[in-house]
Amino acid sequence: MIATAAFVITLALVLLGLLFWLLFPPQRRERPKSALDRLEVEDLRSLHSRYFPQIRQALSASDGAFLQRRVPRRARRVWQAERRHVAQQYLDGLRNDFRKLNRLARTVAALSPHVSRRQEIERFWLCRHFHVLYWIVGLRLQLGFIPLPQLASLTDLVGRLSLQIEAAMALLERDSSSLRETFTT
Repeated sequence: MIATAAFVITLALVLLGLLFWLLFPPQRRERPKSALDRLEVEDLRSLHSRYFPQIRQALSASDGAFLQRRVPRRARRVWQAERRHVAQQYLDGLRNDFRKLNRLARTVAALSPHVSRRQEIERFWLCRHFHVLYWIVGLRLQLGFIPLPQLASLTDLVGRLSLQIEAAMALLERDSSSLRETFTT
């Protein structure tokens, strides 16, 4: 009787395990990708920072002066909340651009034999500056302000990182083409 119960319990556990395995198949592990495999086209450019002129126009104070005279107070509050929401979305987009570009910069630096310590330190401080300014802008947005000059500074930092990457990539391309010429001759 005990042997029969043990057999039934074992069979039930095996069937339960099989059912679990069928419902939740094990995840297949892919081989780790190299740095070049992980690069995507979206990583090669900043998407949000190029829209700063439109953001500056949308967040300008001249609209507030116009609405002050013509729109009821409640509608102005809704408008101000929407402006802060647009600014927050732009700020989040800048952070995403910066993260992508920083990842690309690290990849290019890893591939380049001529990365100097000065360039790496400069990129480090650029990242710190961006993160501190990002935090300040986010805090000011939460307090109800639209810090347009600081948003312009953040956009400029994203542009500076992009320029640094372009210069490093041009140097890397020049090195690789001279290396190719050496091997083909």
